[in-house]
Amino acid sequence: WQGTLVVINSAIRNTATPDRLQFRLVTQSAAEGDRLLASLRPHLPDPIDLAVVDFSPWAPRVSQLLGGNSSLRKELFNSLNFAAFYLNELFSSVGRVLYLDTDVVVVG
Repeated sequence: WQGTLVVINSAIRNTATPDRLQFRLVTQSAAEGDRLLASLRPHLPDPIDLAVVDFSPWAPRVSQLLGGNSSLRKELFNSLNFAAFYLNELFSSVGRVLYLDTDVVVVG
């Protein structure tokens, strides 16, 4: 969760209008999302527009597309690795989405 914290804090600190930012964290389950929010909130400014999006309804589709586990690197078969390809479905009512992975630092 530390990488997520860095991404959010760097975005907030490097924008002129942080109140316009909305952060949506894509997680594998609602329970995982609740744990993540509980870990992050004490380290973030208040108020912040922060919510969790459960990716589990899309996981079966991703798993079906992945097929077998032919790689020695099991982390490659995590369905969240492919969440960015489903942003248009996850956020169909939103006009613009900027995907920020946990290894990103926003610099103004």
